[in-house]
Amino acid sequence: MPSIFVPTTPEGQARPRLLKSGAVHSPISAFRQAVFVEAFDKRPAAPLDGPLRLEVDFICPRPASTPARQVLKWTKPDVDNLLKGAMDALKDARWCVDDGRFCEVQSRKRYPLSGEFVGAAITVVPLRDPAWKTSKGAITP
Repeated sequence: MPSIFVPTTPEGQARPRLLKSGAVHSPISAFRQAVFVEAFDKRPAAPLDGPLRLEVDFICPRPASTPARQVLKWTKPDVDNLLKGAMDALKDARWCVDDGRFCEVQSRKRYPLSGEFVGAAITVVPLRDPAWKTSKGAITP
């Protein structure tokens, strides 16, 4: 079960923009680039195929105005934008064949606890599904 910690401030993946020229511009965030670098160095021998679960703990910087007792972050960036950047980076780093393979996603957006660093803890878990077969037989995590 591959896991990484990305010690970079989580930021959302911006949506593609249509330019006046008609071209589409898809900005890549610094967070997505950092996930790619960490993931590429620790990628599996072969990209994972079949059903996968993605577990991500986004640990965001605590603003001075936020009380120390508050653990969960319910302000921007939206968790779906954070996930999109992480999933795209994992696919680009060849952790999985396609980010459409993620059937289950567990994510949390929070502030650091005592002694923790800002960043993202990411784990990918292969799932068992009797209907999924590879050329070598059934996948076993």
